[in-house]
Formats: sequence, structure tokens, C-alpha cells
Amino acid sequence: MVICGHSYRSHFGAFGTLQIGAIALFTDIDGHTFIYRLKNVEIIKPTDIDKMVTSDADLTLFTCTYGGRTRYTCRFERIN
Repeated sequence: MVICGHSYRSHFGAFGTLQIGAIALFTDIDGHTFIYRLKNVEIIKPTDIDKMVTSDADLTLFTCTYGGRTRYTCRFERIN
């Protein structure tokens, strides 16, 4: 699953400070919560579409870096 969002403080603004091993919770529309652990952070070009869709990560979150010239890409593995 790939989710993108703005790099505002209330959205994905903290991506630049995440450390490997950080935990993310995802709650689906039925109220089921899934736990993910950060395994990799990449900074990629906005045109690197193949890198977004060919990953083996269970969850990928991405947003613009400051200035919008590149993208923070956080890859997570499901742990529950």
C-alpha cells in the first residue's frame, strides 16, 4: 500500500526526523489497526515512479521534501 500526503506539520511533516525502527499505526475503515515498523527511508526524485511501485515494503508513505524538488519515502514492514 502506498499513501502520500502533504509535508505539513499535521500530516507528514516529521518524515525528516524519523528513525529506523519507528512505529506507525494504520487504522482501516472497519476500525482494524495494523502496526508497522520503519525499515528504510529514501529520498527520491518526483519522477521515480518505478521505485514507488516495485518495493517489497508492506506500507510506503511519501511526501515532498522542503522545497518540493525531491520526495521522502518511508518503507515499513507489518509487525502484527
